[in-house]
Amino acid sequence: MPAYTYLIYRHFGHLLWDFFRGVKSIYKNEMYTGTYKIDMPSSFEREHPGMTVPPNAVAALSAWFKYDAIDGSQEIMRHCFLDSTGYRIPDQSERPFNVCIDNWLGKIQDSYEETPDVYEDEE
Repeated sequence: MPAYTYLIYRHFGHLLWDFFRGVKSIYKNEMYTGTYKIDMPSSFEREHPGMTVPPNAVAALSAWFKYDAIDGSQEIMRHCFLDSTGYRIPDQSERPFNVCIDNWLGKIQDSYEETPDVYEDEE
């Protein structure tokens, strides 16, 4: 079984749009902005010191969504952590965001497990 790293996840980040664009509402009629960041857990922890990073995380995925609020359009970040086996580390919430991430990870597994050597040296 191939080991997944944040670089492997980052290589497939552009596919997030395919999985989020069909989601009309996550909580507050959120719409995916097309902005995401996939980084090492240590970088995520430095940028968000109050958030706990699971010890088995190899990547942190953040995605930004816009929604209409009383005082105008707002932006919110959703995040999750990914492990070295190609899965999202479960958290306490069940939300459409997680379903989209799980579907995206399935697509990565299909592509990556066929030709893992292609993605080894990418930065």
